Amino acid sequence: MSLFPQLESALDAAAERRYPRRRQRSWARWVGAPVAAVCAAALVVALTQHDEASAPAAAPPPLTVPRATLAQSRALVAAPTPEWRSLGTRIAHDQLPIVAAEIAARVPYPPGAGESMDWAGTPSSAANMGSISARVDVQFLVEYRAACTWAQFWVFTQQAGDAPARTAATAVLQDIPHWPALRGSLRDPYERTVGWSLNARAAAAGDPAPLRQYAQGSCGRVPSPYAAAIR
Repeated sequence: MSLFPQLESALDAAAERRYPRRRQRSWARWVGAPVAAVCAAALVVALTQHDEASAPAAAPPPLTVPRATLAQSRALVAAPTPEWRSLGTRIAHDQLPIVAAEIAARVPYPPGAGESMDWAGTPSSAANMGSISARVDVQFLVEYRAACTWAQFWVFTQQAGDAPARTAATAVLQDIPHWPALRGSLRDPYERTVGWSLNARAAAAGDPAPLRQYAQGSCGRVPSPYAAAIR
């Protein structure tokens, strides 16, 4: 305890008058404002995410199959059958991409799909399908792979609930067994009950199971925007 309590009190009072006590900074105000802003932003994000999570997922926009595409399919039905007994003109390997592109230009594809085989690739052996050198073989592969994309597309539209696009795909699938390079199987009674004939009937009946099963076994390596639908 001080020996001069009155003197100390007087000095304290004088110091208070000389140097008024500074107003203490409100650190809570400076720190709290940004924290509040961050919290508010986090709340907005959380609410937005909650709304997005609780809102039903938007359906993908419907796909439109142009009438010209359907007309291409019908034109193939009326096109002549290639002569399989004659291999015709041999095609040099470096000409395969050109010939394939010319044939594919007359073949219909679903929206966003197209011919995708690596015709310029070097075959690993003479038994490899990439070693083909006859135009009729190129035509068969182009038509077959296009048919695969339509099978994939049909299953995709069925899963997406896109009725107009599925109707268009169904129409093309009815044509596919009659495309020039594929119609040869119609001569065989057994072949008429399987393959693309079966796929056509399944599509007309709205039954995805045969189409998916066939596409999984025969079209799994054909890339398209709709290939995932058959997996």
